[in-house]
Amino acid sequence: MQESLDMGMNHQKIDIGTAYDAALLGRIAKVQGNARTVHNLVYSAVCVLLVVLGLQAGYETARGIILIASGCILLPLSNYSVRRKARDEAEELGGKRKLARYQFEDQKIIASIGQSREEIQYDQIHSLKEDDKGYYLFYGRTGAIYVSRQSLKNIGSENFKVLVEEWTGRKFKKPGSVLTFNIHDLISLFRK
Repeated sequence: MQESLDMGMNHQKIDIGTAYDAALLGRIAKVQGNARTVHNLVYSAVCVLLVVLGLQAGYETARGIILIASGCILLPLSNYSVRRKARDEAEELGGKRKLARYQFEDQKIIASIGQSREEIQYDQIHSLKEDDKGYYLFYGRTGAIYVSRQSLKNIGSENFKVLVEEWTGRKFKKPGSVLTFNIHDLISLFRK
């Protein structure tokens, strides 16, 4: 992976390569599932509401059972599209890696994978997450960009973070959600 920082007169450009494999796609899907977007929060609230209405109707009644079951079944499906996309892409890789090149510019990100090219405007990015290994930028319903901290040696991890926060108008946050909190997340709270 090669990166460069080109800072001219009011023009900044960062070129980064990321090699995606099945494990990385799975990690991204987990972080993305925890990046509770407004859509996911509304979806989760509807599921909880179904359970509450079911309990009010009475768990002995057919109506109550249907409402409770609907809420309990739909809640885990809130992140299904993200997990399914990651699984499908991992299967498509067949144990190999796929290299993506990202060119971060003042107004947009240009993503290139093979012959495919996509431009992502910074206002399309709805969530920024970071962990010990790297940075996650989420856009659209299931779009994700991952940049490892290791790939930022020449330009500096903090420099990259500051620039992306400036360009997007958002702040990087640690991933985590009460709805998907598990023992691994609890242990990571106590690690430095």
